Amino acid sequence: INKIILKVSRIESAFGGETKSINSWVEEHRKCIKNNQRLVKKQSEKNDIKILLSILRDMLVRAMTGEKGELVHTELSKVIKKKSDLNSKNYRKALNAAKYRWGAENGCEVIENIVIFFDRKLNWKWNKYFNEADKNRYSNFVDDDLLKIKNIGFKLRDLTLSSFNQHYAAFDTHVTRVPTRIGLLNYGFELLNDQNFEMGNDPSNEKHYLFLHRLFI
Repeated sequence: INKIILKVSRIESAFGGETKSINSWVEEHRKCIKNNQRLVKKQSEKNDIKILLSILRDMLVRAMTGEKGELVHTELSKVIKKKSDLNSKNYRKALNAAKYRWGAENGCEVIENIVIFFDRKLNWKWNKYFNEADKNRYSNFVDDDLLKIKNIGFKLRDLTLSSFNQHYAAFDTHVTRVPTRIGLLNYGFELLNDQNFEMGNDPSNEKHYLFLHRLFI
């Protein structure tokens, strides 16, 4: 497995008009995690907005490419500079400009619910949320209130957390092909005594997804 990963990591991959090795993309993402963790520790309105925009970018990437997610992030960044900019008019403007695939109204509803959670319920206390996510990483934080929001499931929530915590990853069909083909999946037999899991590589199956997450951990 280690030999295969070493070979794969050298392969070049393109994203957002930039091409570099998979290993370089991994290193860049690790830097992103550290930077986001610094933002969480040093709270300010400016940092709150940066963290929120990162979360919104990933929470809105439902059945879209990552490049589209970056476009949504760019447009939201243009209209949301401070907390007083957090309103449905700006959300719709940004989503329309980004040609959001699922429509501005659907996207706007997701954004509003996320903002309500972090503003009214948590009072922008990011540490409270991310510490809870880390504490519950083995169970894949199944009691996360964000999972109760319409159109937010494990994959999007885990994509969001993966920018702040190395213990989370978003599993989709393409990702799960890798552990299947290199034989990593076979190391999951010891996990099967947990009744919440079911060995498999179908991320649309919740029990498979939880199994894949624990295997990843």
